[in-house]
Amino acid sequence: MFNVKEIYVWCFNETYPARIEVNCEDLTPSYPVKIGDIEKMLPYGMYLHKMYNHQKFHAVVKLAQTNVYVQRKNMVVEQIE
Repeated sequence: MFNVKEIYVWCFNETYPARIEVNCEDLTPSYPVKIGDIEKMLPYGMYLHKMYNHQKFHAVVKLAQTNVYVQRKNMVVEQIE
């Protein structure tokens, strides 16, 4: 589930990517991707717009805890044991 679909950045390079892919591999209901995490993923020469300075801990992407998520989590735990 997306909370924010776009983020404004400053770019000091002549060329810049039109889209940045965000790694959501470690996304869980208790650990959403935050704006501060996106800042760390930006390529060299790209910076978050200053309007996000007070929002670094706001979630950009959250994973809702559903029955399917709980079942898959339980299956992984059972396989480890």
